[in-house]
Amino acid sequence: MNSLRRAYRWIKGRGQSGSRSGFAVRVGFVSALAVLAFGALTNESTITDAVVMGTLMAAAYYFFDPQDTG
Repeated sequence: MNSLRRAYRWIKGRGQSGSRSGFAVRVGFVSALAVLAFGALTNESTITDAVVMGTLMAAAYYFFDPQDTG
């Protein structure tokens, strides 16, 4: 359990380091991959759905900046 917690903190630290735009692009990319993976499992999703979801998630994370502490 301790190693799992350490791995989570390492991933979180790596994900949040860097610029706001870089973080938004990573979130958008992971969102698009998740939509593609779910679509592959259910045979319903398309590439267009994944691109739209990735773009919207990247825009939302860039403009609303969830990392903002102030």
